Amino acid sequence: MNSSNNLLVRNTIIYALGDILPKIFTFITFPVLTTYLTPADYGIVNYVNTINTFLTILGFLSLNTYYLVFYFRVGDELEQKKLLGNLSIFVIGFNFLFSLLACYLGYKFFDYIGNGIPFYPYIVIGLGINFFNILPILPSALYRVKENPMPLTILNVLKGFFIMVLTLIFVIYFKFSALGVLYSNLIVSFIFGVIFFFITCKNAIWNLNWKQIKAALIFSLPLVPGSLAVSLYSIFDR
Repeated sequence: MNSSNNLLVRNTIIYALGDILPKIFTFITFPVLTTYLTPADYGIVNYVNTINTFLTILGFLSLNTYYLVFYFRVGDELEQKKLLGNLSIFVIGFNFLFSLLACYLGYKFFDYIGNGIPFYPYIVIGLGINFFNILPILPSALYRVKENPMPLTILNVLKGFFIMVLTLIFVIYFKFSALGVLYSNLIVSFIFGVIFFFITCKNAIWNLNWKQIKAALIFSLPLVPGSLAVSLYSIFDR
């Protein structure tokens, strides 16, 4: 019992560090960025981040919740690897096609709503960031179900650190303003997206099981409106 409690406390501390340290990096960059970014630049960055918040929810369709719930229900380790591979193929394929379609047709929508922010390059960069940020979600869930938080925490902390460093370089040295913030996020998201993709490859058996995908969507789609509502509330509350 004591061993179980100690493991819980240890994992909780590690997860907390993985959440807190990247926020500290953001806090460190904030006073610097306020010197080099105009209110318009902040508006662009926040607008792109807000879009990506909703796109991540729509792009993943809460399938990570299905994975967390059914990981131990599918049977042996072989079926668990097939589950990860099946969901990964669907999520990556769906978001790849969605990103291409959004890049091709999205400018018409954003021109229609008249937000005043150019679709190219800002929104397109945001779409790239969103796509690569999708890749770590399922392997991150895998670390959680295996109760192995240390690698995930190290990766999250490193990602936050490199975003901070690149942001400062692009904004201060290259004077890219809002584009500097977006470029740094895109580059780091790409690198860590590739890392998490290889983690997925190592732990998954690639297959496409439409029956399982259908069951997963039936389970997860009703959760999407709630996730969107929570994100919308947090934005308005902010």
